[in-house]
Amino acid sequence: MPTPELTPSRRDPPAGRCAVCAARAGRVVDHRHGYDLVQCGCGAMFLTPEPCADAVDPTEDRHPDSFYALPAQLKVRWLRRTCPTGTLLEVGCGRGYFLAEAQRAGFAVAGIEADPQRADAIAERLRIPVEVALLEASKRPDASCDVVYHCDLLSHFPDPAGALQRMRRMLRPGGIMFFEVGLVGRLATAWYRRMPDHSLPRHRWFFDHGSLRQLLYTTGFTLLRIQDFTLGPQVLLYRCASHLRRWWRGAPRRPEQRPPTGPPRERPAEGQINNWLRFGLGRHAPGFGPATAFVIAAPRGDRS
Repeated sequence: MPTPELTPSRRDPPAGRCAVCAARAGRVVDHRHGYDLVQCGCGAMFLTPEPCADAVDPTEDRHPDSFYALPAQLKVRWLRRTCPTGTLLEVGCGRGYFLAEAQRAGFAVAGIEADPQRADAIAERLRIPVEVALLEASKRPDASCDVVYHCDLLSHFPDPAGALQRMRRMLRPGGIMFFEVGLVGRLATAWYRRMPDHSLPRHRWFFDHGSLRQLLYTTGFTLLRIQDFTLGPQVLLYRCASHLRRWWRGAPRRPEQRPPTGPPRERPAEGQINNWLRFGLGRHAPGFGPATAFVIAAPRGDRS
C-alpha cells in the first residue's frame, strides 16, 4: 500500500535562504530553539529552517523604553546634518519617542505601528497620526515622505528586500531613508554564543558592512552616510557581570530556555549606563565584535 502524502501542516519547514544573495548553504555558527544560524559567504546570516509566518508576534517588543527614548535626540541631531526638516515617517514607531523628538526639531511626523494600543497612545498623547498596520499592508501613499526612519527592524522583516523597496516608493524625489541596524555578520563564532537567549527567531537576519551595502544596492539605494558604534565592550562587560553574579550566588549556568515575552525590567540607572556604553563609549572604542550603526541611504539616481 503506498504511503499517503504528508499534509502541508506535517511537512518539514523549508530550508532558509540568504536575504541578500539567496544562497541556502553556509557555516552554522549557533543553534537555538530549533534554528541554525548560518553564516553566508556574502557576509549576511540567516536562519534555517525558515521561520514560519507566525513564529514571532510582530507587536511584541523585547527592548525596554530606554532603548528608544534615550538616544532619540542624538539620532535627530545626526539626521539633521543631512536633512534639516521635512515630512518624516517612522516605521514601527512604538511609543513615539523618536517621533516626539523629530517633531520638536521641526519635522512634520507620522508613524506606522503594528500594535494598536501603542498607536492609540501616540495619537492621544502626542497628537501624531499613526497608521495601525504592518509595513507590508500599509496604505501610505507613494512619494509622500522626505524621510523614512526605522530602528532595529531590518533583522526582523520576513522579507528585508521587499520592505526596503516599499520604503523607497514612499520617498519623494530627494528623500532619504534613515535607520539603525546591527552589524553582526562575519564575527568569530564565540560572539554568537553570547547573544541573548531571545535573539532567535526574533532576529531572522544579520548583516555586515558588505552585505548591507549589497542589500541596499539591489533594492535601489545608495549609501550616503554610516556611523558605527562598537558593542564589543558592552557585550563583554555584561557577560563578565553575569558570570560574577552567578559565582557570587553560587548558581549554576542556566540551560537554554524558551524566549521570554515582554521587555526586560531595568534598574533605575541601567538604561543610562546602557545608552552611554552603546553610543558614548561605542563611538570611540576600538572596532571589535558586534556593532550597531546609523545609516542614511537615498534612492539611486536622486543624489550624486
